Amino acid sequence: MQADGELQRTASPSSITGPSWTEWFTVRDVGLLLKIRPDTVRRWIRNKRLRAKFFGGRTGYRIQRNDLQRFLYQGQEEMLEPPRETESIGVRSQ
Repeated sequence: MQADGELQRTASPSSITGPSWTEWFTVRDVGLLLKIRPDTVRRWIRNKRLRAKFFGGRTGYRIQRNDLQRFLYQGQEEMLEPPRETESIGVRSQ
């Protein structure tokens, strides 16, 4: 498993389609699918990176298939973007 702060998306959006998948995933399901800890999935939900619905009590959060696909597509786009250059801060000589 990856550390909580690390992103590793091993599933592709197309791998979660088809008749064998249900419409809703648990936090644990998403963790198993992406090979990450459920705490990481919950943090993404709290930080509004991954959309989910809270059903309360022991049921907890549920993630719709299309929201998970959208999240995975966004992750692929982020991985394909070239790194941003940071601004250099100039120091003035006196």
